[in-house]
Amino acid sequence: GYVRPMSRLPCGRPSVVSVLGECGDRKCGNYRLGDRTADVRPSFLDFCVQHIRRAFSPSTLGSGIVYCSLGSGQLLFDWELLERLTLREGVRLRAVHLIDKDYGGPKCRESALRAQRLFAGWYQGGDADPAVRSFLSAVEFQEWVEEHGEAAHVLLDCDAVGARRRIDLEAFRGAALRPGGVCLVLSNPAKRTAIVKRRAAPPGPPPAAWC
Repeated sequence: GYVRPMSRLPCGRPSVVSVLGECGDRKCGNYRLGDRTADVRPSFLDFCVQHIRRAFSPSTLGSGIVYCSLGSGQLLFDWELLERLTLREGVRLRAVHLIDKDYGGPKCRESALRAQRLFAGWYQGGDADPAVRSFLSAVEFQEWVEEHGEAAHVLLDCDAVGARRRIDLEAFRGAALRPGGVCLVLSNPAKRTAIVKRRAAPPGPPPAAWC
């Protein structure tokens, strides 16, 4: 099953974001409703925000970032993170790329498509709407980046265990991220990791060594 937001708001009106969700496996080390694991995802959200703010200048965050999510599924955590970034941290989204096999093909899930449609529509209608694109595999996204040259500032890997198993993870991260970009990982059992793609060294002789 899935963990989802409440179907109705406190005022009694239906909640449109109730179609979003995340894994509801009670044995999962990242289970949101577990007595011992309830803080894992909220603390990972804070971790993501801190590292994004640390990795990029205010001018970069204000002019717009490209965000990519591997194994994005039913998008609850992505929505929470992007709402925090845009509403509280003043970050502008230039583009959002979602990668999950559930969005089409033989393994398509109708519940994932509902979440995808809601998520994409949520970020439309403003003065500077981000492009929201979906890909069925990491390879498909890598090929798109190679063709269009729009690598991500932020690559989210929130408990995307199944997606990780099917790819060369190091190669994917290298292709998906731009220099200086940050990959934010929540593993299972709960472990948080931030990986920054190094910028290329400038041409010329190496710097002098310090003794």
